[in-house]
Amino acid sequence: MAKKIGADGCHIGQLDNTVISARKDIKKKIIGVTCHNSKRLALKASKDKADYLAFGSFFKSRLKPYANKADLKILFWAKKNIKKPIVVIGGITDKNYKKLIK
Repeated sequence: MAKKIGADGCHIGQLDNTVISARKDIKKKIIGVTCHNSKRLALKASKDKADYLAFGSFFKSRLKPYANKADLKILFWAKKNIKKPIVVIGGITDKNYKKLIK
């Protein structure tokens, strides 16, 4: 779909296409990958040349009420071990975001 509409990139969930396959379709555009709370998924996404990694869900969300909860420790690990931009997802609001920034 990203290729068809000429998007600047796409985000891939764990049940979606692979980074390698998406890269064939959208070439040098931005590709991000959901890594949940997993070092293994983060290392694989990085190895597969994802442009950014998303971790979460950090808070309960109406959109995905049964999403697995991520621990803040994964962010410290990722910042130290992965040289890619990090994105946080899941139930983030104007009342709880400061916990993630710290």
